[in-house]
Amino acid sequence: LTRSVSRAAKRAVVVGDMPFLSYQISTEQAIANAGRFMKEARADAVKLEGGEDLAPTIRAIVRAGIPVMGHMGLTPQMMLAHGGDFRNENAVADADQIRRDAFALQDAGAFAILFTRVPVALAAQLTRELRVPTLAAGPPGDGCDGTVCVIHNSFGMRVEELDDRKAPYGPMAVPIYETAKKFCDDVRAGKAVRSGRDAASVG
Repeated sequence: LTRSVSRAAKRAVVVGDMPFLSYQISTEQAIANAGRFMKEARADAVKLEGGEDLAPTIRAIVRAGIPVMGHMGLTPQMMLAHGGDFRNENAVADADQIRRDAFALQDAGAFAILFTRVPVALAAQLTRELRVPTLAAGPPGDGCDGTVCVIHNSFGMRVEELDDRKAPYGPMAVPIYETAKKFCDDVRAGKAVRSGRDAASVG
């Protein structure tokens, strides 16, 4: 997936999001897998989730010559450890821990830090104090240097949007669902299914 993005990217920095358990088992494993993102997927950098406990791993990867973006706060790969609910406010660490995490990632050599569910005022304050750029996985205007658009969330492409339509730029889940349902109905009815100039008889 990362390689397909790298082939198409002209100016954007391509950051490979390292999968769960591809960097937690050992430092050697982390460096090897980060290297694969660089060599095989042609990424410009990798992203790891974690706070100060992850700093030694980030430091080792950076020392190997691989740029690292840090990702901290209420991170997706650790959602089950936070109770399985990404909306759980109680899962967000206290301000002192968030501060320690941010500076630990910076000091380990991360070139940027992505915040998820970090309180707005604290994110803005850290953005002023840190030497590296910050990004927010959430709405713009929270005082960070940039923001991340998670397509499925922003465009409402999740199945939850069928019942609870809160996507800021969607929801696209509704027309996608309705289109898929119509296709299934046509298949069951044995109708011809057309796509542009192509037509196929189904049944």
